Amino acid sequence: MTPAQMLLRLQDTDIVELRAQRQIDELPEKAALVEQRKKVRDVSELKAKIDRLIQQYERDLARHEDESALLDSKISSEQTKILSGSVKDPRELQNISRELDGLKRRRDKLDSETLALMEKVEHAGGQREKVAAALEQATAKGAELTEALMTRGAALQREVDAARVERERVCRELDPVLAKQYETARQTKAGLGVGRLEGDRCSACRVALPADKAQSLREGKPDVGVCPMCKRVLVIRVPEA
Repeated sequence: MTPAQMLLRLQDTDIVELRAQRQIDELPEKAALVEQRKKVRDVSELKAKIDRLIQQYERDLARHEDESALLDSKISSEQTKILSGSVKDPRELQNISRELDGLKRRRDKLDSETLALMEKVEHAGGQREKVAAALEQATAKGAELTEALMTRGAALQREVDAARVERERVCRELDPVLAKQYETARQTKAGLGVGRLEGDRCSACRVALPADKAQSLREGKPDVGVCPMCKRVLVIRVPEA
């Protein structure tokens, strides 16, 4: 191919890649997948929060059980003193009775707190089951969307890959100076780096060139120049290869 043909081929290839990549980015499954992943993340965070809450309840229950065991031991010890008849002093017996009453009141309160904690654990466990089921459903939906996205995007991705391969091939053959001019123009002109001289207009910017400039370009020897209006690479003519 001639330099002019290679430039046009390069631009066509880049346009194909750009269009296919835009279609991939705009696939409805992609937006749905992003939203679904956010949902999975939110539900996962909620489940983790419930797990931490249950763990805290269970630690509190363990402390209550330890304290209950200690109270039972103290109550049993005090009752043994009273029933054994070893304590004869009425004042000491009265003190032991008061201590025993206090221990029993504390155990009753502890029993109530333990029951409340057990109810909280049961309730939180039910919530965790519901959230776990929701997480499973959300994860499965995310997998479905991922598969759908991969299926619909596969053909478009093949277009992107093929365009990139062709681009590399053309770039290897194109004069490095022209390749650099093209890349510079493409990056600053929204991906469109080449125009063709059509009459007295650049096909890229659609601005009419001064008549003398257009005439000079047509009559000049180079097949490739620069549009004086938009500064893109300008293909003046496409000779046979």
